[in-house]
Amino acid sequence: MTAFAPPEPSSYASTEACFVGLSDWSGREVWIEQADEQRPLPYRGDTLLDGFAWGHYGSSSRELARSILHEVTDSPVLAEVRCRDFAREVVAQLPSDAFRLPRADVVAWIEYDRVPAGLHAAGVHG
Repeated sequence: MTAFAPPEPSSYASTEACFVGLSDWSGREVWIEQADEQRPLPYRGDTLLDGFAWGHYGSSSRELARSILHEVTDSPVLAEVRCRDFAREVVAQLPSDAFRLPRADVVAWIEYDRVPAGLHAAGVHG
């Protein structure tokens, strides 16, 4: 599998939906930002963790990957199958202090990796 190369940061200036993460003295938060609205990213994992992580690979970054993929595709099956790859290739590469990840970049990663056709039938909306 070829490594995913995210677009240059200049593409992040957009009005489309973005996943936004911030790490500061109070902890780490991830939310979905679209137009003038913000809402927390729902946690979709099976294991109760202290929160999401990014900037490295581990269980908390895998859970962030699973939650992002589930949010974008509305498919818990696809999110489970692809969360480890997405965590390694995208989430682990995000800056550790803060990030903005456009929904379109997540969709591009899913399409780039050629999601198996059966999973599209399981509820992938892009």
